Amino acid sequence: MEKRQKNVITFLKRLKGTLAVKVLTENQKNQILELEKRNEEKKYFEMCKTLNKAVRTAIERDTTVAMVIKTSEFNYPPPPYMQMKYEDQIVGEFVYEEDEIRELKKSKGNVFLGENFVVYLTKIPKDVSAREDMRMTHIVKPFKELEKLDGIKHAVFGEPCNECDNFIKNLLSVKTKDQTVGTCIIGFNVE
Repeated sequence: MEKRQKNVITFLKRLKGTLAVKVLTENQKNQILELEKRNEEKKYFEMCKTLNKAVRTAIERDTTVAMVIKTSEFNYPPPPYMQMKYEDQIVGEFVYEEDEIRELKKSKGNVFLGENFVVYLTKIPKDVSAREDMRMTHIVKPFKELEKLDGIKHAVFGEPCNECDNFIKNLLSVKTKDQTVGTCIIGFNVE
């Protein structure tokens, strides 16, 4: 393993909440991508299929790292993490500010799925067949902390689907039933 990759692994292992870290091989990256593709055929909230741009982008980087983390302790990149989109238009998203949630709930044109996911009904395509093109998109999140390291560029963070989560835990030999133990994938380029 190259020196800069070793520095990244050391850095990631020191982050609060990190339980295990592994640089993925091309074969392992392909396996994760296949699991994500299968998951992307399922409907989210029974409304639309998903598209995990975050994991896909991390896998496309020169180096991709899988991590097992204690989700209650790990410092995630700031939200938003997912948006429901039709073409380039946001038709649904997570909202985190209480004042904004209260305002959005006043409109009959908005429906909340759970506590803080709003769907903008006026933005959903009227043509039922066009709705098949809507996607719950996992947003690519920069992982700026890594880019503080010498020679590390274009670092991104992604959260995999449940099947990938299990695959990564097995790959990293983490056996637990603790619901607060999750996984993430970080991709980066080395200069």
